[in-house]
Amino acid sequence: MVGMGRVDSRPGRCYDWGMRRVRRDRGFTLLELLVVVLIVGVLAAVAIPQYAKTLEDAKADDAAAIVKMIGTTNRMFQLDNEQYVSGLFSGDCSGNCPTPISSSPGVCVLIQCRYLAQQDFSNKGYTFRAIAGGAQTCSLGTRSPAKPLTTAKFVACAKRCSGAPPCTNTPRYQSWGYAMDDTGVLHAYGDGADFPPDH
Repeated sequence: MVGMGRVDSRPGRCYDWGMRRVRRDRGFTLLELLVVVLIVGVLAAVAIPQYAKTLEDAKADDAAAIVKMIGTTNRMFQLDNEQYVSGLFSGDCSGNCPTPISSSPGVCVLIQCRYLAQQDFSNKGYTFRAIAGGAQTCSLGTRSPAKPLTTAKFVACAKRCSGAPPCTNTPRYQSWGYAMDDTGVLHAYGDGADFPPDH
């Protein structure tokens, strides 16, 4: 039969009109696989840094909330006791509220006297300080120009720690931090080009 094709009864095979054998179950070519690998690589190159930035933003949001809590409780303590507390939050602050309050109380007084809830400050990726109504002592970088600086008196600050997790080894984020002034305004700090989320 001229011009007619015949079908092979074996699965996956047939003959075309010119009697050439054509396979229907062929795989992907090397070029097709390379294109897919290239597309996946480009997507990963875009997605992984964005994922890291999202994680850093989440840690920064948590740090900003904690600085606000420390600053607010430090201001409350000052209203009750006519003095601020000062120092770095680290270690265990268990115990009872000291009476009378010493003339230079440490940060544990805020927790012991129930101004601030006990937290694991060492596992947050930031170092936290209470400040006695003076210059910020967290060695922060450049202040974000988003909010004007109306006072130089700070009551709390936090800085991104460097090193192993939960800290960071990425220089871009090591300068991130927050400081709260005595009027309750939270200021973001960064490297001058990149700042944490402003609150």
